[in-house]
Amino acid sequence: MNIYIFQWISDLGGADTRLKDLIKLLGNNKKYNIYCIPNDNMRFLEKDNIKFYNKYGIDYISWQTLPKKTDGIALSFCNFRLFSEDWRIKKIKDIGLKFVWSNDMMWHTKEEIKAVNDKMIDGYLYTSDFHKSKMSSEEIKNNTKEFIIPNYFDSDSYVFFERSKKDLFTIGKHSRPAPEKFSVDFPLFYQNLNLRNPKYRIMGVDNKIKDKFKWYNFNEQWELLQPNQETTSDFLNSLDTYIYNSHPDFIENQSRAITEAALNGLPIIAPNKYNFPNQIINKETGFLCDSYEEYKNYAKELENSFSLRKEMGLKASKITRDIWCNKDKQLNTLEEIFSEVMNG
Repeated sequence: MNIYIFQWISDLGGADTRLKDLIKLLGNNKKYNIYCIPNDNMRFLEKDNIKFYNKYGIDYISWQTLPKKTDGIALSFCNFRLFSEDWRIKKIKDIGLKFVWSNDMMWHTKEEIKAVNDKMIDGYLYTSDFHKSKMSSEEIKNNTKEFIIPNYFDSDSYVFFERSKKDLFTIGKHSRPAPEKFSVDFPLFYQNLNLRNPKYRIMGVDNKIKDKFKWYNFNEQWELLQPNQETTSDFLNSLDTYIYNSHPDFIENQSRAITEAALNGLPIIAPNKYNFPNQIINKETGFLCDSYEEYKNYAKELENSFSLRKEMGLKASKITRDIWCNKDKQLNTLEEIFSEVMNG
């Protein structure tokens, strides 16, 4: 079967890192002929990404060199330019491909819904029951097939890190540099946890984010890193606990950052809402909070107990690895989706 992926990998953002792990799973699989098509040809100059595609037997072609007619699956996660520049989705359909789309966000665009109503989407993917409950609609139900397929993580890419006991308690998080990934009082959120000996490390802070919080004096306790300033594993290795902070109006779907932290062996503190209860087992792999006071209490408890951090981190890594790194389950689910879409 031909699979044309209308998207490009990167090491930043949930959709593109999701694709990177998926390529590791599907690459060199004789069942599939896989092609990646970036929106812009300048992507072919990215030597590290080209090396990655070559390693896993993935072809890469431009929109200009797509075949005039073919069959198979077109797949994309969150490449909204397929709809805002609608010649792209029209070309996908005109050459004979069945289009499988995943909007990993928690909102639709008007161009996306127009494509749904025009029956341009043959399969609509959700990452969880929670995601589907928020995003499904009568329009989607009536015009396309719906499927649930959880995020997949390549187990070898997220290695458990054995932490040593030390007095300094390092906390933080990583994300893409988007305003909705930070609460309006983001520095105070961490500072007011009133920890005994904290260090705050945040990766995903570009100049725009820094400018937004210029009212706060970031002292020597803080280390603000640009997006991808360190590898994800190196950054997570530096933390003792992962504490999630985002804008209260931002609804998190199936956060890859949370799962990456758990696989690394970090206990996690996060809100008791959205999809977090499906990713964190409360009081086993981390803590779910209904109030800021609970954030403070749990953070202090973890600061004061290395043994608790170690126990929770081990559980987080093992349980998360069993759930999110299941190769056979992911492959079987993908195969079922592709088959139903092709035969539907």
